[in-house]
Amino acid sequence: MTLFEPGVSVHVVGVGGAGMSGLARLLVESGAVVSGSDLVDSSQLESLRTLGVTVAVGHDATNVGQPDVVVWSPAIASDNVELVAARGRGATELSRAEVFAALARARPVIGLTGTHGKTTATSMMVHVMAAAGRDAGHLLGADVLGVGANGHWGSGEVILEVDESYGTFSLLEPRALGLLNVEADHLDHYGTLAALESAFAQLVDRTTGPVVTWSDDAGCQRVARLASRDVVHVGTRNADTWRVSDVEVSRYDARFLLSGPDEVLELALQVTGAHNVADAAVVAVLARVLDVAPDAIHAGLGNLDSLTIGRPGPRGMQGLPRPGGASRRHPALDNRHRSFAPLSSSLRSLPLLRLQPKRASLHRCRDDCAEAAPDPARPLNSPEESVVECQVIGQSFAPTYCHLLLL
Repeated sequence: MTLFEPGVSVHVVGVGGAGMSGLARLLVESGAVVSGSDLVDSSQLESLRTLGVTVAVGHDATNVGQPDVVVWSPAIASDNVELVAARGRGATELSRAEVFAALARARPVIGLTGTHGKTTATSMMVHVMAAAGRDAGHLLGADVLGVGANGHWGSGEVILEVDESYGTFSLLEPRALGLLNVEADHLDHYGTLAALESAFAQLVDRTTGPVVTWSDDAGCQRVARLASRDVVHVGTRNADTWRVSDVEVSRYDARFLLSGPDEVLELALQVTGAHNVADAAVVAVLARVLDVAPDAIHAGLGNLDSLTIGRPGPRGMQGLPRPGGASRRHPALDNRHRSFAPLSSSLRSLPLLRLQPKRASLHRCRDDCAEAAPDPARPLNSPEESVVECQVIGQSFAPTYCHLLLL
């Protein structure tokens, strides 16, 4: 039986992770009988149990049963006891790359990909399709508050957060694709930036329908040149097919004009930062070339705010409540940054910052933040200022940490 055939039995090893839990939800809604396991219990596992997923805590051969298919998280080793047991019982083994490929064969996939911003952009597209009245499926690494959990089968298209790590997208053939940015990342797998860009270009070439790229990004420009097909360019350059202009970024939101060949869209976001403007522009153009009405694009993008993406975690930036119990979160602080580009973009939208590096070896993080902040040396003026902890993880250097004090 195939993975998305009703009645298929699927065992998911590492089912509690952000991506695999979404896949389990999507499989249940598609009619599969799903079981799974993870090392520790969690609210995510309990949520899956309420859907009818048989979940075990810990890895053991007895958890497996007689599945038709077994899938696993990238964190799971090939000699995991459950994978070995499923293999011995004749189950079909599918890697994440093969799962993505199977999904694209079963349903048209609208993919959002890039080094950073994938979860946010995918959430934006989910909101846009919901505003258009489409029950599109979706699969991404976070719940989308106001729309649904991180996995949904739906009907028609499936909106997919297309992950490049470990070659996950290497077999995927999307129906449409938005390319947000391309930077050096996951080089432990790809080896070089050139190899990574080649992999993105191959994904562009495999896409059967429209591809939209953010042309202000140098990596996107190189990928577009490598690809053997035409792409739709959106950016701030006069030569772009769709042009972003009149950008206004405030502390808590952003707005901009998006001018196409025959129309101009006025778009407003409830998140701030130039990186969110870029992601929203790619989503909006991709939606337009897929015949989504401008009103739905405007409404969908406006529905996503700083609390919409349910993805708290150690790499997130989250504001703490102000004294007196009033919780005031700056939208820039809800973004997860593995790269300095979106971090700097977020910081430019913040009020004045003072930086307190935890250790002297973190000069790279300090320098980047200081460049973004209007006056990082300004002293604190009040004991009531909010304290925000930011953890920035880089792939090509040791993790860096700093404290940001919001004035």
